[in-house]
Amino acid sequence: MMSSSFTNWRLGEPNNGGDSDENCADARPFFGWNDERCWITLKYICEMTESVIEFDLVVYNLNFVTKLFIQPY
Repeated sequence: MMSSSFTNWRLGEPNNGGDSDENCADARPFFGWNDERCWITLKYICEMTESVIEFDLVVYNLNFVTKLFIQPY
C-alpha cells in the first residue's frame, strides 16, 4: 500500500485482520479507514498525475456503465 501524509484510520486500524493479508484500505462513513483484503469489491478513489482522468464506473446492481471524468484541483 502506498503511503500518504493524510490518515484517518479507524481506532485499532490498520491491524491486518489477524494476519489475513489486508494490503488495501476502504473508507467507512463516519468511522475512518479500514485495512481490507484486496479481493473485496468496493467503491474506490484513485490518485493520478494526469490533468484529466477518465475511467469506467461500473455499477453492477443497476446494470449500467458510465464514463466519469475528473479534473484534479
